[in-house]
Amino acid sequence: MDTMQLYAQLMQSHERLQEYALQTEEWAAARERVRIARDIHDTVGHKLTALLVQMQVARKLSRLDSLRSEQAYLESEDLIRSALQEVRLSVRAIRDESITSTSLNESLTSLAEEFTKFAKVHTVLEVEGTPVALPGDLQLTAYRIVQESLTNAQKHGHATNIVILLTYAETGFSLSIRNDGELPAELKPGFGLINLQERVKEWNGEVHFRMDQKTGFAVEVKLPYSKTEMERQN
Repeated sequence: MDTMQLYAQLMQSHERLQEYALQTEEWAAARERVRIARDIHDTVGHKLTALLVQMQVARKLSRLDSLRSEQAYLESEDLIRSALQEVRLSVRAIRDESITSTSLNESLTSLAEEFTKFAKVHTVLEVEGTPVALPGDLQLTAYRIVQESLTNAQKHGHATNIVILLTYAETGFSLSIRNDGELPAELKPGFGLINLQERVKEWNGEVHFRMDQKTGFAVEVKLPYSKTEMERQN
C-alpha cells in the first residue's frame, strides 16, 4: 500500500470522526434543550398554576370584599417573585453553578405549605423511615417530581386534598403523591407526566400511575440511592 493510499484512508477516518463528533454535539444539544424545557415546565408552570388560582380569587372578591381581594393580589405578587426565583435557579443549574439546598424533608414541607396556601389544595407531607442526606441532584429530582404531581392534581384533577408520602429504606426511597381529584377515563400522559417518567428513568428508578375510585389518583416513584454519590455525602 503506497503513501497516497494511506493518506486517503487517514483522511476518510478523520472525516468520519468529525461526523461522529458533530452528531455527539447535536445529541448533547438536543438533550440539553429537553432538560431546559422540562425545568421551565415543572417550575414556572407550577407557580403559574397557583398564580392563576389566586388571580381568579382576587377577581371574584373585587366587588364583594376589597380587603380579601387586596390580600389575594398581594399573594399573587409573592407567587410572581417566587416564580422569578425559580427561573434564576434554573438558569444557575443550566450554568452548572452549585445550588445549596435544605433537606428533602424541609423542601417538601415548604412546598406542601405553599401549595395549600396559594393553590387552595390541602396538601400534607408524611415521612416514614430514617431520613438520609441525599445528593443535591437526586434531591432536586425528587422535588421536581412532587412539584409536577401537585400541579397535575390541581390543574387536571381539580383535587382538594393531596397526601405526599416520603419513605426512606436501606437501598433507596419512595414517593407517593395521592390526590382525591377527578379520575380520567383513560390515562394519556402529557408533557408533564412524560417529563416525570424521564426524570425517574435517569436515576434508574421506577414510576407507576395508580387510579382507584376509592383512593383517587396516585403517582408512585421508587428511586435508588447512588452509592458513589452517597459516599461523597458521608
